[in-house]
Amino acid sequence: MAKPKSHPGPVRKAHGYPVFNSYERIAQELIRNYPSTYSSNQARSLAAKIGDLDRGKRTWWINHPESSVGLAELLQVSLEDLGLYEQASRSHMFALDAFLLPPLDLKQGRPWQLATAELDLSQRDPGALSIPTLEHWLEPAGWTQRPPYDLEWLYVEDDLEREILSRSLATVAHFEVVYAETLADVASRLRIQKPVVICVRGDGGHDDMLALAHRPENAGVLIIAPFMLPTRKATSSAEYFGWERQSSSQRDLNLYEIEMPGRFAPVKRWTWTLVPAWRDQLIEKVDAHIGQHVGDSLFSAQRITTWLKAFDPRGIWFSTTTDVLHLCQMCHHSGTKMPAASHSDAVNEFAESLLRTETLSFGSELAQLAKLRWQRDDLVWKGALPLKTWLALTASGSFTLFNSENPKHLCASGLLKQERMGQFEFQHRALANLAVRDYLIHQITKEALDSWALACFEEQRRSMVDAALDAISIVELINVAEKLHLVTQDCATKIGASEAIFMAIARRIARGDTFGPEYIAALTSLAKCVLGRLDFTQGDWFLPSPWSRPSSSPDEQIEWITACWSWSLLPELRMDVSAEWLFPGWCESLGEAPLWLEHLWPQSSRNQLPPAWTNFFSVVDELVKDLSHPVLNAPRLLSIALLGKAARGAWCAEPSWWLFLNGSARESWVSKNLLERISVNNSEGAATLWPSFLLFERTSSDQFVRFSPVRRWLLGQLNPSNGLNSLTNQDLLYLAAIPETLPPAFRAPLLSLVMPLVSEMALLNEEQFLERFGPSAAPCLLDYLESGVMVDAAISFLWDWDPEAAIALLRKETPLSTTTLGAVVLACPANHLGVAIDLLWNDPAVLDASTRIDWARGHLSKSGIHSQQLIEIIANIPSAT
Repeated sequence: MAKPKSHPGPVRKAHGYPVFNSYERIAQELIRNYPSTYSSNQARSLAAKIGDLDRGKRTWWINHPESSVGLAELLQVSLEDLGLYEQASRSHMFALDAFLLPPLDLKQGRPWQLATAELDLSQRDPGALSIPTLEHWLEPAGWTQRPPYDLEWLYVEDDLEREILSRSLATVAHFEVVYAETLADVASRLRIQKPVVICVRGDGGHDDMLALAHRPENAGVLIIAPFMLPTRKATSSAEYFGWERQSSSQRDLNLYEIEMPGRFAPVKRWTWTLVPAWRDQLIEKVDAHIGQHVGDSLFSAQRITTWLKAFDPRGIWFSTTTDVLHLCQMCHHSGTKMPAASHSDAVNEFAESLLRTETLSFGSELAQLAKLRWQRDDLVWKGALPLKTWLALTASGSFTLFNSENPKHLCASGLLKQERMGQFEFQHRALANLAVRDYLIHQITKEALDSWALACFEEQRRSMVDAALDAISIVELINVAEKLHLVTQDCATKIGASEAIFMAIARRIARGDTFGPEYIAALTSLAKCVLGRLDFTQGDWFLPSPWSRPSSSPDEQIEWITACWSWSLLPELRMDVSAEWLFPGWCESLGEAPLWLEHLWPQSSRNQLPPAWTNFFSVVDELVKDLSHPVLNAPRLLSIALLGKAARGAWCAEPSWWLFLNGSARESWVSKNLLERISVNNSEGAATLWPSFLLFERTSSDQFVRFSPVRRWLLGQLNPSNGLNSLTNQDLLYLAAIPETLPPAFRAPLLSLVMPLVSEMALLNEEQFLERFGPSAAPCLLDYLESGVMVDAAISFLWDWDPEAAIALLRKETPLSTTTLGAVVLACPANHLGVAIDLLWNDPAVLDASTRIDWARGHLSKSGIHSQQLIEIIANIPSAT
């Protein structure tokens, strides 16, 4: 038996050591509690290693971080307390499944920035001026004095992103990182006050909630999980003061509050959201590595990006970072040999290329299993399922890779992977998606509508149907639309199919596809079928919505509006509709926008627009392009397009079109989208837009508008002439109050232009007014001296900003009145006394005798070599004649 030595080390000092009082008992308990981690260790050898750690020998534990975590958990201490804080993180080198990229050195930080943490919308403060972030956990500032103290939950759906994120955090070691199956497994670690990041694989249900309920107050905890912590529905708006909360024990109160929704919930819920262009950025990363390290490759970033936009424009089939890396690996070998967008046997082709080591029947059996799951409309399409559900699915099929009655065979087949305890998912999700794609294309083009239409009423399946409709040709799509005549009643099949086809046609119109006259009859019939069900009786209050698609969130509403506006781009289909703003392209003129449109805008605190909104603004561009004059009282949704066309000289910009910039300081997408439409180099466009922008700015209640990227771009395109000469006196006076916000080249001309207007300004302090212009305004100060406007302040800053010009005045190179010249002398600093003395010696009348003597005595104590001259001035030699 390994006996402890006399001097206690970190093991014997641990809070939980007295429970065992020996290394061997600790070892036995570790093996009992963590059989998967310690199954290869004998109790005696493990006890010896525990003793080594207690004596400061940490090598074995450093190389076995999972064992370190288990020991810390058992002893109820942190890894830092065991002396393993920095070393406990796993290797800083992270090997990717796709061989194209080398192992990533996580000491250099995350290898890419493809996602951001977004706080749940219900928990954001609508009045906050900044976007909430998780930087206090992910990249804490060195000057931060207080460590994290909140309980925060980060849902990361993408497996590779979750692994890289957690491993990166463990490598940089700002905080301890613990890996566990469930929160209940690390319940004792949650009782410790020190901040910790806990990465879990599975959901422990109520046991997890109990573990969280024992977290000390203000103990910072970040939980990274492949699922979101569920929330309960609030019992009432006043539940905080309710009996249930007031009469609960502390533990029950914690349990009650953990699942509380809303801004005041104790748990902040974050989602790790891939940025809209994440696929392009990841492909560029692979391309850069191949160009630098791989000699012979058929990979082309441009070709694969173009192919993805055609084959999978909405990111349905290849939806994870692992999918795209595997696709890059495939293209490394096959180059441009990729299936066409309309190819209907993609799964087998991809299975053969992506899974080069699998058996020949793998693709067909994966397709069969995916099809069996898809057909079960009582099962979700995405997410892990219990093993017994998978066994029930396979029982109705024919498989050679495994015995469908043997769970071990099913798991070992390569078709599934265990996501968490007892829950399994497709091991190759992209291939399962492609299998359903092929199946749907066959159903849509070859079978009756009822074989697929009901999937349009289920959220996960609807997106798959939409993507399959995008994959077929226009001819096939029109043929499917014509099948609607075969369904006489307005049943679920007809509703789901017609609205799905309507949306598919709209997406093709939006991307610029053309429809010949031979399709007009079918399109007209389809439009009447869908529009005939819309409820136009709600007036301006409610958006006439589809029946098979949700329209409660702004993103959902804008997707439907985009479809309707796209249809209205086809003038040959013009129809009479009462809701003119739902199909604006079909209307000769547009009245006041309805409330359902006026209040619609992307949800706040977004750096990048979701694809639905990007598509919408592109369709708006097409609508505005055909207008001969701007829409009166246009809703702000049209503003960006209207300003873009104004910048091209089509019409003058209205100040009201800039209103969308109010409160947009947190939303970088606003300026980005506008500047993309104005173009980078467009001085004429900037000159057209600037007066209206400035009028908007000076009447806006949002002072942050003056710091917007749009304003910087406008001024960067302008010169002082075209930036100032077209402005009104009110504009000039407004800018004169904030000249520091203008480029330096503008300040002297502006100061000259406002000189006749100074009397209209209620100036309390002339020096403060001039000081804001800065040294670049020095050239126009002479004008102020000659005009007698703010003379004393102008002289003071002339000496500060351009002393050579002031010296020239004392040398009478520029004619000034005697009074003004005397004022220049009186303001002369000590380092230029010689010039002032010369002037007074030759022309003493510039100052009267008394003033002259006072001036000389004021400078005498610091006059240096000029002291004798000043004494002679004080003695009134020379005297005025």
